[in-house]
Amino acid sequence: MKKIILSISILLFLFMLVGRTAFAQADLNTYLNKYSKAFEQKNPTAMAAACEEMIQAFPDTHWGYVLMSYSQLMLKDKEKAMNYWLNGVNLAPLDYHALAVGACNFAVHGKLDDAKSYMHFAYQVNGNPDAPKLLEEDLALLNKYLTLPLSELVSESRRIAPIYSNNGFFFQDMGECFNLWTQGKPCNRKHGLIQRMKAWPVPIPYFENSVQFFEAQGVLEAGDYKNGIPLMTSFINSASQDIHLQHFKASGYYYMSVYDLSEFNYGESLVNAELGLRAHDQIPIVFPNTYSLYLQDRKIMALNLLERPREKSKEAMELLTVAELMNNREFQVKSYNYLVSDLLMTTNQDDYRLMNQLFQKANSLAKGDPNLEDIIGGNYASFLYREKKPKEAKQLLLALAEKRLRAGQISDAQLLYNNAGFLANYESQYLESVDLFKRSIAITESYRGKLSPTQQLTMMDAQSSAYGGLILSYERLKDSEGLFQAQEQNRSRFLRERLNPAAKPLKLQEAQALLRPEEALIYYSTGNRPGDVIIHVITKERSSIHQHYPIDEWLTLKKQFLNRFFGRPDALNGVKAGPLEDVVNGSLVQYASKEQAFTSQHFEEAFEVTRELLKSYEQELIPVRNEILSFWHQFLIAPILPQLQGKISLIISAEEHLSLLPFESFISRDGHYLIEEFEVAYTPSMTVLNEVRKRNYSTNRKPVIAMGGATYQGRSPQVGSVERGLLGFLQVQADVQKKLSQGSNISIELAKLGFGLQADYLAGTLREVQMIQQMIPEATILIDRDMRESVVKSLDKSGELANYRFIHIATHGFAYEAIPELAGLMMTSPPEGDAIEDTFLIAPEIANMNLKADLAILSACDTGTGKYYRGEGINGLNSALMIAGANGTLLSLWPVSDQGTMVLMALLYELVFLQDIPADKALNAVKRHMISGAMGEFYQDPVIWAPFIYSGK
Repeated sequence: MKKIILSISILLFLFMLVGRTAFAQADLNTYLNKYSKAFEQKNPTAMAAACEEMIQAFPDTHWGYVLMSYSQLMLKDKEKAMNYWLNGVNLAPLDYHALAVGACNFAVHGKLDDAKSYMHFAYQVNGNPDAPKLLEEDLALLNKYLTLPLSELVSESRRIAPIYSNNGFFFQDMGECFNLWTQGKPCNRKHGLIQRMKAWPVPIPYFENSVQFFEAQGVLEAGDYKNGIPLMTSFINSASQDIHLQHFKASGYYYMSVYDLSEFNYGESLVNAELGLRAHDQIPIVFPNTYSLYLQDRKIMALNLLERPREKSKEAMELLTVAELMNNREFQVKSYNYLVSDLLMTTNQDDYRLMNQLFQKANSLAKGDPNLEDIIGGNYASFLYREKKPKEAKQLLLALAEKRLRAGQISDAQLLYNNAGFLANYESQYLESVDLFKRSIAITESYRGKLSPTQQLTMMDAQSSAYGGLILSYERLKDSEGLFQAQEQNRSRFLRERLNPAAKPLKLQEAQALLRPEEALIYYSTGNRPGDVIIHVITKERSSIHQHYPIDEWLTLKKQFLNRFFGRPDALNGVKAGPLEDVVNGSLVQYASKEQAFTSQHFEEAFEVTRELLKSYEQELIPVRNEILSFWHQFLIAPILPQLQGKISLIISAEEHLSLLPFESFISRDGHYLIEEFEVAYTPSMTVLNEVRKRNYSTNRKPVIAMGGATYQGRSPQVGSVERGLLGFLQVQADVQKKLSQGSNISIELAKLGFGLQADYLAGTLREVQMIQQMIPEATILIDRDMRESVVKSLDKSGELANYRFIHIATHGFAYEAIPELAGLMMTSPPEGDAIEDTFLIAPEIANMNLKADLAILSACDTGTGKYYRGEGINGLNSALMIAGANGTLLSLWPVSDQGTMVLMALLYELVFLQDIPADKALNAVKRHMISGAMGEFYQDPVIWAPFIYSGK
């Protein structure tokens, strides 16, 4: 290995990942010359030392690994030599030197046929007629250290060398293709090259796959993801387990991870980054390279966007460890920056000191390098603000935002403007904060329309903070028109546009014009502190804004109920913790303020406790439940009671956790449920309600189609154990989304998540639909086998399903929050299966149906829940039914009692069909009737009537 020979992959062996630093050929030559001198002295120890330095200085090139492999052969360490060779050949699988040293390795291991094959491979890609002679000399030198079948190898070399002696045209054509691919241009000679390779006596088996990778990489580097991603996907699938191509495979996954992140497919981005790291692990890594750092970095970015802080911090520490080993400043800075960002909002003094230490390390490493200083710029602005330098902090954020915008990094620019907006808001510069939030929103809007529906929801969820900031600013300005616009734009946009792509968010005056004199529209938005709420009350005559933050009451709730419910002690060593103290892991934690003592965790716990108590039948918990329901009334209703004087009907639009609370169950100071004092209905947004109100269907429709009594006897696909790990789960999520876009059966994915085709028979659902038929003889009833998914879809396809005023389905329901598409209903699953259907009727399938129903009733568990997207709301069965054409929906917030449900439905149908009362008013009347005790004590409990929520016209 004395002379460096120009080979095909020299032209492209330095293929770059996005953002990689440039390669310094002059510096590499210094190390190569050092190796050459040691080689001339036939000093394998010095050769290995030179290679070690080369690998540490240039871990991303093949030279150090390949030459180290040869050196280790001279040192008689065959296993180490093979490991180094595998690293080198993965970095440059079409390089002469890598292939020639491969021949040496296999010869030493006694694999003569493999050694001969690698001779063929090496000569196919060399550009120097002296290559065979040099390889023979290398083998002869090795023979002095290890016994080789030298004469047979030399004989084979001399036999095959003439075959490839005139392959200059091949070498030239390959160089031309590589040059075109690096420019993102097609190469017409590619197929000819592949065919010529195949025509040789012993062709390189992975040549076509390597060519495919280089072509895909060139297209992607040119920014053509539309054509590049399918090419790279095809390469990854065809490369499979080829040991020569694991590094290329890892690089391919990196490109896909980058693309997924830009398309707001955070889960898929994480999966691809992990698959890339696993491909790297297929190689016996002797020293980490920069490619693995880039993959790890992508993994952290995805975890951050998926809001997985614990996993993110763990991966950041791993990234830091490897970056320090490689002495890579860029990734050391990034690692520290990730760790700092997780601690920015801390109120714990120990964490604050740690954050300062980490930031100082990052700042020290970044100092003097503009690119590295940019990486920590956002966190540096936060430090400036905490150091009472808000002006400098805002200037830095705006400068960074403009820079990112010029560089086309629109997502980063959006976030920086957003942060600058919050900084202005904190400084009471509300008009400026409005302007900055609007800038942030404008960036988001500039590319939102280019995304798929799922991507739009994910993007709005990740970037809804700007709308939240706008709401806070308008509340401070007491600008009711601006506040309503911000609230309206920040909820149910996707649903609104599916209902009517041309629909614009209503303005305040337009919303007021739609209200009846007795109605009040109430918009609830969460504030910028846990337990803070902004309430916007709108009537036909006026509007008012209320900000409510009862911190003392929240702390009392925490001490009296939340800590007890979650098993947290209220005393340490017999001493009771004070109002601003908690006992955590056996230690007393003291908070600097009331605001710090009530965290977002406590706020979320309050909702969890409320829902659990509402679902409970335990009599001893009723007093606790009533106290908490009274608390919610004081928090959300009492502050606005003066504005509700003279009003009869409340139309409620709430966001985040508030949207999962049944407001009608709140208890006033005089002991009455809210439903006893007001008519209560819900709407995703006023614009959505307006679009639904515009839909008027024929009066000649049939009364009702009711489905129930499904049987569950199907056999689930055999998939092994239920998927529990995050990455496996995210892969299932990606597969679900892909199959749904293709209209394919997802029974395998459902089985991986634990959704079996066998379930408990619900006898009450059969009685429920039979009761409907007794009350309404004209009703169409589907039970048992007639309740198959294929039957329902056939009715939809024929148009029959659009002929009913009411659609009533009683069965098992489910809502898988982590995968929003998996909100649905379990239909009959026969033993023989249901043709091509998976027997689960899910939200995307329902949304594609054609309904003309006044009301859709899903008498099943959890049909009113689903995935909550910030900036949209709950995206589940309610949205799907409205998109399909239902003007109103009646869904449930938690599992319901069979008997209670049947009684409630009987009363509802009597009022709607026999007395012609509108569904929303009828439902409220039924709830009041139950509360009155007329049906018996059992039915008075909100566990029976509160879960059913009406939304719509």
